[in-house]
Amino acid sequence: MPEGAVDAASVVRTERAPSLAARVARAARDAVMGVEDVVDVTTGPLGRRITPDRNGAVAGVVATALPGGAYELALHLVVRPVPLYPLADRVRQGVRTGLAEALPGIGIGPVSVAFEDLAGDHFPEPGGDTSPPRKRGGRRSKAAKR
Repeated sequence: MPEGAVDAASVVRTERAPSLAARVARAARDAVMGVEDVVDVTTGPLGRRITPDRNGAVAGVVATALPGGAYELALHLVVRPVPLYPLADRVRQGVRTGLAEALPGIGIGPVSVAFEDLAGDHFPEPGGDTSPPRKRGGRRSKAAKR
């Protein structure tokens, strides 16, 4: 080796194991994507609906540790235009079942479902409303009666 040269040691970068919150969030995301009529998860309009992780972030799911070791989940979804209350119930059930299989022994607390956007091709075209115009009702002022 020439004089003044430095032998650079190889840098070994190992990824750290994901946090338990990130593991819960990933398992919830995987479970919710298996529910019919769920198209995707989203980080929301400002991109803040995530669970931070040592190696990145889990988008669309916020997993928060609760006292006692359980996790509260907030799911931010893009779905097809279907009745939303029944879909929310199916999402909650699917997530609870999926997490019980993927991470047995992890308690799940409240699961909130936020429908951030709708996807699909079943929307009417703008200006394509063919329904009859609505009648205007109500009282008229004295000036309008003249």
